[in-house]
Amino acid sequence: SSDALRQTLSVTDTVVKPEIEVKLQSEFASYSITGNTSRFYPGDNTVNVRVTAEDGSISQYVITVTKPFATNNNLSSITSSMFEIEAFDPEVETYSVDVPYTEEALNLAATAQHPLTRVSGVGKVYLVPGDNTISIVATAENNEPKTYTVHVNMAKNSDPSLSSITTT
Repeated sequence: SSDALRQTLSVTDTVVKPEIEVKLQSEFASYSITGNTSRFYPGDNTVNVRVTAEDGSISQYVITVTKPFATNNNLSSITSSMFEIEAFDPEVETYSVDVPYTEEALNLAATAQHPLTRVSGVGKVYLVPGDNTISIVATAENNEPKTYTVHVNMAKNSDPSLSSITTT
C-alpha cells in the first residue's frame, strides 16, 4: 500500500544536520537517499529513500521530517578583554561592570545557547569615562529578539603627570 511508503517524523529545533540510518530487510538490497539530506530547516523537510531489491524491484519511501523554528534567544555568556560577567544568568538582561580608565578599545563577545541564534552588538567598542551603555541582541531562529544591556562604567583618567616638557 502507498501509505506504508510514506512516513512523517518530528525532530526538535536543535537538530541541524540529519543523521539518516537505513536498515534493509535483505542484505542483497541496496538503497539511495535524496532530498533534504544536508540540513533540516524549520518546516517540512522531505527525504526520499529508494530501495532496490536484488531482482530489480524498487520501493520508494518518502519521509517528511517536521522541524519547528528554534525559539531560544538566550546567551550563555558575555565576556570582554576587560571583564567577564562571572555570575551570568541568561534570564537577567541588565548588567553593570566597572573598568579602569584606558584608551584601548574593549573587545566584547557573547555566546548564544543555541547554535542558530544570531548575536549582534559585539566586537570592538570604544569607551568614554563614565557610563557606557552597550546593547547586545540575541535573535532566535524564529526572529524573536532578546536584548541584553551592559552598563560599563569606565573610571576617569587619574594621571596628572606629564610625559615630557621642553623649552625652545
